[in-house]
Amino acid sequence: MAALSPLEDRWEGSQNEWFFRGHGDARWPLVPTSLRTNCPARFGFGASRCFGPLTTNQAQILAELELIKYLAHHLDDQGIHFPGEDLVPRYRSQRVQNWMLEWEKELFRFPVERQLPLFAIAQHNGIPTRLLDWSEDPLTAAYFAAVPRATEGERADGTELAIWSLRAHFLRTWEFMGNIEIEIVTPPWSANPNLCAQRGHFTIHRPILKRDSPPCASSLDELMTDYARQAERWAEQEGKPRVELPVMRCLKLPGEQSNRLLRLLRAHGVSAGSLYPGHRGAAAAVLERQLWED
Repeated sequence: MAALSPLEDRWEGSQNEWFFRGHGDARWPLVPTSLRTNCPARFGFGASRCFGPLTTNQAQILAELELIKYLAHHLDDQGIHFPGEDLVPRYRSQRVQNWMLEWEKELFRFPVERQLPLFAIAQHNGIPTRLLDWSEDPLTAAYFAAVPRATEGERADGTELAIWSLRAHFLRTWEFMGNIEIEIVTPPWSANPNLCAQRGHFTIHRPILKRDSPPCASSLDELMTDYARQAERWAEQEGKPRVELPVMRCLKLPGEQSNRLLRLLRAHGVSAGSLYPGHRGAAAAVLERQLWED
């Protein structure tokens, strides 16, 4: 808890430059749900159901877009506005179909930029995408690291929790370098109370793609290390100020501390009740209280 304080020296007096992400198991890679191999996502419906990632970019993109298409259908069925829908024809089937075909106009970047807010809605509601969730608040990240382990109960395998931190300032400062393909996605919080409560953001790796090549499933920490080295070389060649390092950190905690961590987080006002506003979050907070360490 002390290490996550904004007064801690490692945050250099400005925690707002950092995003945070919690993992219930420190061994989990920083790979988005749609591209994971250790816990593969399911795509397709009926007889076409399969686990990813698929063998080519084209097959993977179509499988991901199919899920997004049905999300758009269900949002439209409920009369809920989804980002970008007002920019295409009002005829319903054509409007939703355009979301499926948009990628062909900009083949080598996926998703296209105007689709990113809808993908963020999908990611925040459990549909596998290429986005990774982050929070401005380190205690929120700690909560999402602690909950799965505390819910599972004690395990004697020595597994650790992890809080990843990402220097968002690096991406914002060096985004003019065309070879940095990691982007920050922040959909409007006004349309998503949970995302607002969690101070949520997303990152996405959008490299140049080829139809028949296999999808890139590199871990974000590996990608960021490469981009930091490229930025350092460029800064040295151009006589620019040095790159602020490190661009990422990983703080770990023994997994058996999960229950105690939940109690300490609640003392700082972080629980299901604060992160999921409404009746459901309040009820979840009651059940979490049963998991606290005495």
